[in-house]
Order: sequence, then C-alpha cells, then structure tokens
Amino acid sequence: MTFSPITPWEWGGDMLGDMMAINRGIARQVSYQRRLEPGVWSPEETLRNGAGSCRDSAWLFVNMARYLGHAARFVSGYLIQSALTADTEEVLTGELHAWAQIFIPERGWLGFDTTSGLLTGEGHIPLAVAARPENAAPVSGLLDRCNATFNVSMKVERLFT
Repeated sequence: MTFSPITPWEWGGDMLGDMMAINRGIARQVSYQRRLEPGVWSPEETLRNGAGSCRDSAWLFVNMARYLGHAARFVSGYLIQSALTADTEEVLTGELHAWAQIFIPERGWLGFDTTSGLLTGEGHIPLAVAARPENAAPVSGLLDRCNATFNVSMKVERLFT
C-alpha cells in the first residue's frame, strides 16, 4: 500500500492543521477493522494491510507524529455514541476505543480519532494514557495456575437531559 496521508497542498506549516490533515488521511486510507484479538499491530503492519483496529490506526498516528518531532501518546477509553430509535428515543452505546493525543503548543494535548478523521469530543472518555499501547490497557494483569473468567457489562445513560 502506498500511504499518502496528506497531499502537498494540505501541508501548511500550521501544526494543528497539519495533524488534522494526517488524521483525515489515516481515516481515509486505513480501513477500520474490528479486531477482538489482543495486541496492537506495528505501523508497518497496519500500512501493509491497509486496515486495522482503532488501536492500530491510533498507534500509526502516534508514530507518524513522533517521526515529525511532535509529542504524542496513545489513549485507551470509551466512545459513547447516541442514536435514535424508530420512535425517536435516544439510545446511548459505549464501546472500548483508542485514539491518539498530540501536544499542540498553546493548546495542550488534543485527541485525534483516526477511525473518523476528527478531533475527539465529549463522547471520548479516556481511561488510560501512555507513551506505548501496552501501558494503556484498560484491564491487565497476570494469572498463574488458575481458572479465571472475566465478564464486563456497561450501561450508558445521561445524567442530565
């Protein structure tokens, strides 16, 4: 896969604009693939496949930003989204999600969602932020000689209407 996250006319010397252009380029050229197996692909593997999970494309962006000399980190958290039923009733859903944060001078750390190509918003709830994905796992640990089951259930509702 030939990866061209931004075209020459999109590169303007404005760091926020440049990072947004790279984010849009990743969203456009790396197809979202839901992967349930653990781990994060290397940037090379994500580019070779032309697809990846949110973890994979976020890690790709972190590496691209660092290559360009910018501070970047990996974020793991929840993405809360709203949808309307046929009866126009709001239903909220929440899923584990990953995105990148880039430090923009005079603005601070800004989140970039590489699956949508947009900046993160109120629906992005960070759980862990780290330099590397393996340090931002929402759940981690070690087991030795035991049988274990892990079940998670999540309900999302608005506190205020």
